[in-house]
Amino acid sequence: RSQLVEAALGAPPTGAPGAFSYGNANYILAGAAIERITGLPWEEAMRREVFEPLGMASAGFGAPTGDQPWGHRAGVAGLQPMDPTVAGSDNPAAMGPAGTVHAGLADYARFIRVFLTDGGGWLSPESVARLTTPVADQTGAYALGWGVLPAQPWTGGASALVHDGSNTMWLARAAVAPARRAATICVSNAAQPAQPAFNALTQALIGRFPA
Repeated sequence: RSQLVEAALGAPPTGAPGAFSYGNANYILAGAAIERITGLPWEEAMRREVFEPLGMASAGFGAPTGDQPWGHRAGVAGLQPMDPTVAGSDNPAAMGPAGTVHAGLADYARFIRVFLTDGGGWLSPESVARLTTPVADQTGAYALGWGVLPAQPWTGGASALVHDGSNTMWLARAAVAPARRAATICVSNAAQPAQPAFNALTQALIGRFPA
């Protein structure tokens, strides 16, 4: 990770200064910083600081093994199942902070609940606000890992948080309305064809939010 960060920071910057541009390298940089600060591998730091305090017993790294659905990669011959025990079934481990965590739905909900409860006693309300406040107050703004939507009827009169995560074989979406204390989670083990279904399912679930 440190080598990836060194290469990324040593390359000329692209894009317009001050403009937003999503980049996985930014998360790898954050993971390398966590390793430097804690003296632990990023994976161990996540177990100690996130999974264990939140009771996320199913959480781990890489494609889930055992009695779990396999991820599928889209190719010229259609969707190809990816054996989780072989290379290529997930992102390389060095990219872990950018997206190699897996968790069961109940455990992912435990993580999402943090943002419905002002930190739930795990994070301070100030930390939650820092993580969810965009740099610029604009439509489609991006905070620290969260897309921030302006107030809409389903958001309870306040902004909402959204996040899509994918390793090209899996797709997960969270839509969080803190003012309503409600959230939706959608997951699929075939990322590329799932987007239209995710859009429809998210809208259907949002329609069930309490008034």
